[in-house]
Amino acid sequence: MRYREAYELIDAALNKAAIGFPVTEALKATFFDQEVENLGLRLVKKSILESFTASGKEFVLTNEKRSNKVYKVELEDGTGSTKAVPYIDDAVMFYSTDEDTISNLAFTLRTDATSGSLSAGTRATSCSITSTAHGLDSGDYVVFSEVVGLALTATSVNALNGKRLAVTVTDANTFTVAVNTSSGYGANATAGKWQEDTMKIVFNKTPSTDSTAIRVFYYARPEPKTDNTSRVDLPGQLVPCAIHRTVAQILNLDGNLQMGSGHRGLAKALESEYMGTDRAREAMPDLVAMPLQDFVGK
Repeated sequence: MRYREAYELIDAALNKAAIGFPVTEALKATFFDQEVENLGLRLVKKSILESFTASGKEFVLTNEKRSNKVYKVELEDGTGSTKAVPYIDDAVMFYSTDEDTISNLAFTLRTDATSGSLSAGTRATSCSITSTAHGLDSGDYVVFSEVVGLALTATSVNALNGKRLAVTVTDANTFTVAVNTSSGYGANATAGKWQEDTMKIVFNKTPSTDSTAIRVFYYARPEPKTDNTSRVDLPGQLVPCAIHRTVAQILNLDGNLQMGSGHRGLAKALESEYMGTDRAREAMPDLVAMPLQDFVGK
């Protein structure tokens, strides 16, 4: 199913409820797109691997579907053998200028979250952004919002809003992002905001010299939406679940808690059905001993 079709189904469900405020395209997208991401991370759990050369202590996750659901970090040496690196919370991470005082290698997950405003966005092969004293470094990532201008002439879809893009710094006040706005777009951007979203693995000390590679495993976000014709990156059973949850949230905003509860109940039933189907033959040793696994259909 495409996002456009999902939004139309949301409209059809809400039309019967006589909502007391205008339900805009942006409002539907905010709730539905977030539900898609939540379901993808919580139930689908598609795994992604990113590899890095073992040099330094910080490694930025660059995949557009990256998430903070890191479940394993491995260090590989020149012989091909690997060892797991334990996680430690950033709040208790111990840093020292003398790394010899740190006995065990550990990692934490950190997200840089500075923010700023843009005063201009120029149409170009790589869109150029003017943001006074932005403080970003090349390779950082930002998410744009409230951008005025730079909309596709044919569909009015904004080139930047909601997108997470890597930054190439031009100077202290400008940077570029890899979005080709040279044709098909309306006026240059005149205002907007950005929020840094640079997610990185940080070690408490530099890996030993015999380390050659670092592998980071995490659960992926669903495929990001390009526009309303993009496919919703969820199994077919879960798309109606996201629709019902979105309808429930909008009904709750209008104070229609009874109807909202009904849609939320349908969403939970669809989740349970998906779990029962998708994991019917998945071993669950924490619930049932292995000899009984073959006889349990859940």
